Amino acid sequence: MDVTATPMETLLKRFQLFKLPTLKGAENAVDCESWLEDIDQLFDSLDYSDDHRISLVVHQLQEFYKRFFPISYRKDKGAEFATLRQGNLNIEEYVAKFDSLLKFVPHIADNEEKKTDQFINGLKPEIFTLVNTRRPDNFVDAMNQAKGAEADTGASHSFISKQFVLMHALPSEPLPAIVVVTSPLGGGIVSMKLVRNCELCFEWNMIELDFIVLGL
Repeated sequence: MDVTATPMETLLKRFQLFKLPTLKGAENAVDCESWLEDIDQLFDSLDYSDDHRISLVVHQLQEFYKRFFPISYRKDKGAEFATLRQGNLNIEEYVAKFDSLLKFVPHIADNEEKKTDQFINGLKPEIFTLVNTRRPDNFVDAMNQAKGAEADTGASHSFISKQFVLMHALPSEPLPAIVVVTSPLGGGIVSMKLVRNCELCFEWNMIELDFIVLGL
């Protein structure tokens, strides 16, 4: 019999005639390796080509996926992915969450542009602005830029000059405690005022920040 001309249905039927080893999800690495060896030996005994082996493995994985991830579950995870935002997560945590949900939206996972856009759009406003203005080429580039932007915005405080506050008549309030800002050249600057909820616009994206007033 010409195995290369055998239809997929016949290949699957012959394959399923044997008592197939199964994985239940609680196995260790040794058990998984043994399972792969058993499957490989079965393929050898059936004299299946590499292409047929790949087709059957893909089929088995699809069945596994459908069994353990029903349609309702996949839809819920897809909806969760669509509304995913970084929020209080750091970039590493956001990337991990993004990756864990990505498998439930193959139409985005297989499209580099859509995947990159979805990732960027979910970033915090201040990080989104820095990443989006640099126009990353792909998902990995966007992820690396987001990590860099997170480091750039990681300062403990943001500052504004006293002259700017006076020029624009910005309301200020006393700080809960005096802040001393150390200069790289030595010495320090004392501040006792805070301007809250300053609106900054970067490429039509509005963010709000609190600024400590420095008497420069």
